[in-house]
Amino acid sequence: MIMKKKNFWMCFLAFALIFTSCSEDEKVQDDSELATISFGALLNDMANGRAALKEHLSDIPGCSDASPAFVEVVLTGPTNVGTMEEPLVVQVNPTPGNDGNYFTKESSDLQLQPGIYSLEYFAVYDGNPVNSGSNRIWIAPRNDGSLASFVDNPLPMEIDLRAGVKKYVDVEVLCYDDRIVNEYGYAFFDISTTRGIEFCIFGNYCDENGRHFPAKFSVDAWRYSGDPSQPKGRVIGEDLMNNTGTNSAGDAFADPLCLVLPDSQGADEYYIEITLMDSDVYDTQERIIRSGVITDDDVRSLFRGDSNNEYFHFRAGCDQQDNPDLFGDDNIVQVPEGFRIEKVAGGINRPTSATWDDEGNMFIVLAGNDFLPERDTPMRIMQVREDGSMVEIVDLSRNGIIPAIVGLVWYEGWFYFTHRADDLTGAVSRVNKNGQLEELFSGIIDSQSEHQINDIQVGPDGLMYVSVGPAGNAAVMGPDVAPFVMLSPDVRARPCQDIVLVGRNYKSPDFRTEVENDTVFTGAYVPFGVETQPGQVIQGVTLCGGSILKFDPNNAIGTIRTHAWGFRNLIGLTWDSHGNMYAAENGYDNRGLRPVNDEIDATLRVHEDMWYGVPDFSAGREPLTDPKFEVPDNLQAEVFIGGESIGKDLGFVIDHQASGLTPPDPSVVVGRHEFNSSPSLLDVAPTSWGEWADHLFIAEWGDLTPPTNPLRNTPVGYKVVRVDPESGQLVSFASTMGGGPASAQGMEGEGLERPFDVKFGPDGAMYIIDYGVVTIDFSMAPPYNYHENTGTIWKVSKVEE
Repeated sequence: MIMKKKNFWMCFLAFALIFTSCSEDEKVQDDSELATISFGALLNDMANGRAALKEHLSDIPGCSDASPAFVEVVLTGPTNVGTMEEPLVVQVNPTPGNDGNYFTKESSDLQLQPGIYSLEYFAVYDGNPVNSGSNRIWIAPRNDGSLASFVDNPLPMEIDLRAGVKKYVDVEVLCYDDRIVNEYGYAFFDISTTRGIEFCIFGNYCDENGRHFPAKFSVDAWRYSGDPSQPKGRVIGEDLMNNTGTNSAGDAFADPLCLVLPDSQGADEYYIEITLMDSDVYDTQERIIRSGVITDDDVRSLFRGDSNNEYFHFRAGCDQQDNPDLFGDDNIVQVPEGFRIEKVAGGINRPTSATWDDEGNMFIVLAGNDFLPERDTPMRIMQVREDGSMVEIVDLSRNGIIPAIVGLVWYEGWFYFTHRADDLTGAVSRVNKNGQLEELFSGIIDSQSEHQINDIQVGPDGLMYVSVGPAGNAAVMGPDVAPFVMLSPDVRARPCQDIVLVGRNYKSPDFRTEVENDTVFTGAYVPFGVETQPGQVIQGVTLCGGSILKFDPNNAIGTIRTHAWGFRNLIGLTWDSHGNMYAAENGYDNRGLRPVNDEIDATLRVHEDMWYGVPDFSAGREPLTDPKFEVPDNLQAEVFIGGESIGKDLGFVIDHQASGLTPPDPSVVVGRHEFNSSPSLLDVAPTSWGEWADHLFIAEWGDLTPPTNPLRNTPVGYKVVRVDPESGQLVSFASTMGGGPASAQGMEGEGLERPFDVKFGPDGAMYIIDYGVVTIDFSMAPPYNYHENTGTIWKVSKVEE
């Protein structure tokens, strides 16, 4: 805190993560091995030393009445903090507390490794740290300066930082007077302020009706680190906000914000973030709207003579472009020439699907969880406004709706969506905008496992179609799905028609017991720990997995039936303008008791009543008995038939002839995606997309390796691809520069992470629903960490010629 006294100023500039008492060291109640440090600046009156001072000075230093605004610090030690050329800057909160005292803002730069440090420089300033008009008002003298005798502890000052301690250090400072610069003991050419160039920003915000408002915004600026994966270098300014209000005529106004950027010799680069704020004159969600690297040449391009600067003028949600377009490439998503991509909204929690109502309003659904229902977050249907803000329409977190919600479609006044029911089986429900909720059916056992009921769409025939994933990787439940088995012991893959088994059983550890080295045998299409016999018949069911089911939305239970089956984890469904049906399929994983080292994932042509071959045929619809699909023995389980070991190989689990099943025709594969790329939801381009009309655009969610494939060592997917259904040619359409998810490059929010849905809106634009950041964490079971509030909506438009 900073206190004004009669004859002197006493300032306690506490810039640690947590403010501390100055009476003693305190132990931090956490497990961190770091120490934190804060300082108090004690201004010496110098009155008692006036006579001695006059022996070598004509006058005592002049003192400023300005309020302290920030400090500059240089520390050396195990971790060096700041340099004499570029000290660490820590701001003081401009708003005092109730007692009139000021407090500094937090600085993570002062959370340090324990050890012996030396405080080499300490100065206090008024004004703004990014403003060249700031003044040094107080400074701590060094012991080799003539003013050192006026303080008890001149610099350099030794500081002993212990692990887990919050250290508070009083630093005695004197009023700074540039007439006597040499008396403080510094070589001031070493700490002179770096020359600065002024960068001014002004903005407008346009609401969904196109009305313009002067924007309220904040700016954060850093020196660019040179590393695109971690672009934020040393802080230049944080939380700098422009002044806004209403004038006497009742009109809203906003001032530009000007900050001074350090301009050293040679080229300088800065990383800037501009955040749009909510305002008294408009309503919007606070969000970053511009970010990226600019250079000193970019800033100089705004100069008009020696004394005039033009503003960088951003226009958020408006039809006009920024002037100049400094952040035109603020995202790192590449699309073909003739198209442009822009972020509609970010910071969304696990969005999965998009749909539009009859009036052309856009809606998305928030999934509510990752794999397991106990790791859930709110499930909501949200309307997306034109300015990117969102409003909740329906909260689905109650009333028997269990996550995750995957598919969403608007039809005749209702939102239809897929989810789990109370018993974790797959279900379909519908809800209107008033919150009236109806379950249409539930009971899909396969959805109790890692693959659940997915997309839901209305076909050209007016029926509702849903895609259903199968339980397990390749029809055999194993330790790889242990969390799901523990929740639902009877979970298993269920066929859509009666099948006859070969009787293959797979030996594995029994995770259900605490007995060390306990083992168990498990067959196909049965719960974990259940053996099968050659010739055993598994009865088919209507609510089967690995299928496409269809029904009349006004009589779901009475009309539901199988359209096609024998799929792996089928996600998306769509039709072209001629009524041809397509589906995107997540292929096999290299995991579990029956791993498959497949070659591709697939987009498929869908024919009614066809069996598509899973779990005995590959994504390319080739038999898994081909040795090329085998995995190393160390990844396979030993196989037994009739109690006798037959070694380790894939083989068939279904007797196809006895089951009346015809091997699938490989010609049904229309798109050959890279193995593990995870093709998800998809759509067909409208006629307005010219030569690409009726082409398929598929979101590739990306791999989850190594858990799903320990043999893969490079990322795959994380993009949107285009498939020509006539030729089968598959090409990338939208992807993050450099490949993989943007977060892997330290550019979270500026590129694609895990695209899950692609939909063409009523305006002809493509909308990409990006689920957000998902990383691998082996401390979790399953080992997938779904990062909250990292989802994004992107819009791709054709550029008008």
